[in-house]
Amino acid sequence: MTASNPKLWNLTQPIQYTLRTTVWQNGKQVDQSEVKTGFRTFTFDPDKGFALNKQWMKVKGVCLHHDAGVLGAEVYPEVWRRRLLTLKSLGVNAVRTSHNPQATSLYNLCDELGLLVMDEAFDEWEFPKRKWLQGWNVGIPGFEGAYDFFEEWGSGIWPTWSKGTATIFRYLPGA
Repeated sequence: MTASNPKLWNLTQPIQYTLRTTVWQNGKQVDQSEVKTGFRTFTFDPDKGFALNKQWMKVKGVCLHHDAGVLGAEVYPEVWRRRLLTLKSLGVNAVRTSHNPQATSLYNLCDELGLLVMDEAFDEWEFPKRKWLQGWNVGIPGFEGAYDFFEEWGSGIWPTWSKGTATIFRYLPGA
């Protein structure tokens, strides 16, 4: 695939292109998919920090969990749009997904609105946190979490949920 002089995706002009793939077999179309994506470069430097498309900048981010507070865990794209636009108006230019893969609509909106994403895959991926297992301040704290299953299924799926997105500038294995 070649793209001649594509306009770069950035925080103020999040330009996206549609990548269309068509599979033909014996002269007949058997499959087709479309993915929106953007072109950009990232630079990390221990002395200068972070650059998007060779422009050095501060990453001003917030952590977003998968829910919408009192609206519940099923977060509609309109709710995400409003939240992200509000955050952007306050000077936020990045979000960190906490602590699991998010809905595709969140990544798509960040692509569209020009927000960077630190994509956190798992919480407690190898080293569990000590926590209450029977309720808050009930019983004896212990260890329990995704780390029990990480070797079996964790590394094989990451980062399949966010392929094609221009917005992700860092993958995090977990906190």
